[in-house]
Amino acid sequence: MAVNNLVWYAGRCLKRAEHDKGAQLEAAVQQVDGAWRPIENRKALFKSMDSLEWRSTDTRHVRLLDWVAFTLTPTGIKTKPWQAGQHRRLYRYADFSADGGQDQVHRRLTTEGIKLPHLTGISIVRCANDEVLLLDLKQQDGAAHLAGTPGKVTAYRFDPACVATVTTDDGDIELYDLNNAPSKFTYDWASDDAFALRIARAAASAGDVHAHNLIAWLDGFAKRGRSLTSVDPSDVIAANDAIRAGKMAKRLADDQELLRKFINAFAADERISGVIRSCAAQIAEEERDAARSRAGKAVVVEIAAHRENMLQELENELDKIKRTQLSQLEEAHKQRLNELKVELDHRQVAEEEVLRCGAGARRAAIEAAVLILENQHVALSEEVKHLTAAKDEVQRALTPLLAAANDVNRSLEALRREADDVHTALLAERATLTALEMKYPTLHMPAGAAIVSTAKLGENIAVSKLLSTEGKELMLQFAALMLAGEVPVLCGPGVLDFLSVAEIMLSAGRAIRMEADPTIITFEDLWVRPGLGVSTRLGYALRSAVGAADEPRTSLAVIERAERSGARFWYPSLCNCAEQGDLPRRFLLCATVEDSSCDEASALFNHAVRLDISDALAPNGEFALAMARTNASVPKDELDPGAARADTTLAAADLIKHVKTLGAARSVRALRVLAQAREMDTNASAAMFIKLFTTSSGTAAISLRSVLNA
Repeated sequence: MAVNNLVWYAGRCLKRAEHDKGAQLEAAVQQVDGAWRPIENRKALFKSMDSLEWRSTDTRHVRLLDWVAFTLTPTGIKTKPWQAGQHRRLYRYADFSADGGQDQVHRRLTTEGIKLPHLTGISIVRCANDEVLLLDLKQQDGAAHLAGTPGKVTAYRFDPACVATVTTDDGDIELYDLNNAPSKFTYDWASDDAFALRIARAAASAGDVHAHNLIAWLDGFAKRGRSLTSVDPSDVIAANDAIRAGKMAKRLADDQELLRKFINAFAADERISGVIRSCAAQIAEEERDAARSRAGKAVVVEIAAHRENMLQELENELDKIKRTQLSQLEEAHKQRLNELKVELDHRQVAEEEVLRCGAGARRAAIEAAVLILENQHVALSEEVKHLTAAKDEVQRALTPLLAAANDVNRSLEALRREADDVHTALLAERATLTALEMKYPTLHMPAGAAIVSTAKLGENIAVSKLLSTEGKELMLQFAALMLAGEVPVLCGPGVLDFLSVAEIMLSAGRAIRMEADPTIITFEDLWVRPGLGVSTRLGYALRSAVGAADEPRTSLAVIERAERSGARFWYPSLCNCAEQGDLPRRFLLCATVEDSSCDEASALFNHAVRLDISDALAPNGEFALAMARTNASVPKDELDPGAARADTTLAAADLIKHVKTLGAARSVRALRVLAQAREMDTNASAAMFIKLFTTSSGTAAISLRSVLNA
């Protein structure tokens, strides 16, 4: 819910944090009046952002597809204006309260599991009417099991208000918001093996290495636990361990042979010794970290104290220097006053003597002094006149500067008005571009298709009932070529049926077809219709493959009858773009040629990998293909090729002896195609793919039929 006027959003983790990059979260729902609802103004708020960056120390604890609630924080970046700010975890929720308590839930999760197809990862499980558990679950054979040996399991008080239902593309799911709730209890779900390991760790910490002292140590451990109460959950766990330790001590004391076997097995068990070593290493590392921390804190405190002492010493020194200088100045001032007083007294006596001796001479001297003063007055008057004239000159020079400043301000206002006009024009141009984009219908990819990997695609091809043996090899080569960055050219009478099967196996039963015409000359004409400025069907298929509208979808794009266009001009650029990986992995592109004898087709074959399609369908497979295309209940697959191409080391060994024949350029292409085929089918024949790139009379020999006959 919104707290302190904060709006909370929630979504899954799409990408975990790596190195200096933050995690990526999707913004799927928004909390309104305590309920999670879809975001209404998503495009206006997030513009073209597919995900939000999240930087926090908690990102390392979050796995892929885990749910996180967060607020928005502005970044100041125009292209990505928002990032995730405050956050808290949302856990998947399941209600097992009908089982009768945590013991029954523990037993079911440990033995047969619970049929919950979507409950994985760290989840909240309700085990009683007023209690929930925080567990780490995994999927195994369609049922939820514990992901490992949990040891201590934390329980919280159940709050119905914390359960929320969120609608996603996969259906409604229930989430639980702990919202920093305090823990209610801690249960010990440790197995007997884990209990023995705890006993081993305790014994190692106690430093007890004598075999005959083990029973006494277990008795002491049991007696220490008897006085514990159940005030704190950890006391209950320690008490349980003490009871089990007492039983073990009694059994070992009664049977000395069993004690000897236990000590020998305990000393020889690599797991126990490994645990002891790891515990010792962990304790040493913790001690080292604590020592480093204490040393760091001591250094910080010492530096701060040293700094304070130095500052205090500097202040004291400055005060001392200040007092010393003031004292010296006062002494010098007093001495100067005394000297002036003595001098004045001497001068007064001398002047009185002079006045007494000669009043006339004194009068003449006074008149001379008056004359000097008058001359100084005249000089000062002239200087005042000069200063007044300079002031007037400065004012006259300042007037045009003020006028120039006013002109600059007016120019700035004009520039602002021009900027506003340009902004208005840009908005109008954007509206025009939007209207042009709306002239062409948006492509809608079919929903509900099963997502398959490349390995699963190879299995589907091998067991397909629509394809003949030759057709299966053709389909394997066709898929490997497109996934490796090639643009294969299909010829022959069976092209349409072959592409229909490829649509069902690769792109959920849908293909994007664009009829080539003479207006398509350059590489750019494939994406934008010449003269109209609107996107072609190929351009919209490319946008669908990168997920411009929603999530990325796999598109099988077909350029039909390529020989009717200027293919010799645009096909090499298209091949180069595909080979360099500039096209999305989900964008599967091929071309067809109807008249393979024309000049344009011959020019096209100089660069293309050609597949001659015939007899691709199984016997009587036409009717089965027609039913599969028209019946909506027949399952259709959508290929998810992954983020990167196949590892070329899968095919390097088979290609080494053919490099000299193929040459460097064709060897690179053949290596990519063969590696992609090996990712789909580990038993794929290397010769069947290498012969696609062998040369004949300086032209690429790309007839698949000749390879199969060979």
